[in-house]
Amino acid sequence: MAVKTDVSKAYDRIEWQFLEEVMRKKGFCEKWIMLIMKCVTSVSFSVMVNGSSYGHMNGTRGLCQGDPLSPTLFILCADVLSSLIQQAEQNNEIQPVRLSIGGPSISHLLFADDSLFFLKADQTNSSRLLQIFKDYENISGQMINLEKSSTTFGTKVFQQMRDMIQNTLGIPNIGGGGKYLGLPEQFGRNKKAMFIYVTDSVNGKWDLEVIRDLIEQTDIPLIQKVYLPYQPAIDGIIWPYTPDGNYSVKSGYHYITTTQDAEIVPPPLASSHALTKKIWSAPIPPKLKHFFWKIGSRIVAVKENLLHQHIPVDPTCPRCCDNNESSDHAFFTCLFSQQVWRLSGWVKCNYDAAHREGPHDSGMGWLIRNKHGTLLEAGMGKFEGRSTVMESELSALIWSMQACSSLGYRNVIFEGDNLSILKYIKGKAYSSHCQHLVNSVIAWKSRFLSTSSYMHVHRQIMVVLTY
Repeated sequence: MAVKTDVSKAYDRIEWQFLEEVMRKKGFCEKWIMLIMKCVTSVSFSVMVNGSSYGHMNGTRGLCQGDPLSPTLFILCADVLSSLIQQAEQNNEIQPVRLSIGGPSISHLLFADDSLFFLKADQTNSSRLLQIFKDYENISGQMINLEKSSTTFGTKVFQQMRDMIQNTLGIPNIGGGGKYLGLPEQFGRNKKAMFIYVTDSVNGKWDLEVIRDLIEQTDIPLIQKVYLPYQPAIDGIIWPYTPDGNYSVKSGYHYITTTQDAEIVPPPLASSHALTKKIWSAPIPPKLKHFFWKIGSRIVAVKENLLHQHIPVDPTCPRCCDNNESSDHAFFTCLFSQQVWRLSGWVKCNYDAAHREGPHDSGMGWLIRNKHGTLLEAGMGKFEGRSTVMESELSALIWSMQACSSLGYRNVIFEGDNLSILKYIKGKAYSSHCQHLVNSVIAWKSRFLSTSSYMHVHRQIMVVLTY
């Protein structure tokens, strides 16, 4: 397993006495230690009020961020954590990960306040690692933020062991989809995908210095949410009063009749029957159309739905006699259903985005299951967000496609809860807002087999899948 830790206010919490003792243990002479500590402890603070400074406060701990001396001092302190890990390894208290049979072992990687720990996935190693964290916190003043830390497990670690280790460490997050030193944490055999990811990231950066000089400060977060495609594209005109950015007579009439000034108003609401039309127009036998319609309407006669209709039935699944028969159980988690899925030979990737308006981070996540219905990989994380919900959803799809490609999956069913995405990538609709993102999705499609598909699933089912 791999444990990625996040240190809360790394520079601000260093205890001065701890720093002094570390330098003494490292062999620095007393005069040098005295000079360094004078630089560290002479810091003071004032409060700015209307452009003027007031008050005078002396610090009691911490290193001054921006001081060229601080990174070196912080590394000296962080080396204590490295020594604690090495000592535990020498005493056979922890078992590091070996890169190959007979090859070298690795227990940790430290870079400033970013840390990765590699240990055998069992209760003993996780308990000892947690104790090392606590010992380091007590002597240094540092505090590991467990809520922002994450664990990543190998595919051979059973779910019961994963849950036990997470409970022991107190780390709720599953890693694998995040970054370490700017690179994705996981890659499969295809190393070429890693370098494509790097070039995409470099080409997708704005020149923030130019933006700050030319653009109103309140508009900068909005600009940073704009997706930059890998290939340069010509700018276009966007109509701001419809979700897809395309002008319509209805939206124009609504704007004229309801808007008295230049304020942007919400677009008009309209109900959509696209999913129903797609089911009934599909080139499949009528009985399958009717069955899919019943699934989408949540009226399939499974025991759970019958109970909701106040029909007194035994809710137990009549096939496995192990769980209640819900739609999810009947079609996915039941052992008999999984036997059917095993014959299909593909993996399924569900993706979703949590969009937030304004200068706030948005979230995205994905999970991959194999033909047995077993969770193979998963990732989640924060990003700077996009301007609209549709752009965030497309960004989540692109991220899930990049993850699947880098992990070596080629026959994939991508499922999301946004029906409009399917129209865009199949060329049945066009959006000025999202065309750069749609082009990136189409480019990534070439990395998968022609048998891969892109499907829509109701949000209620997505909630079941993600939990």
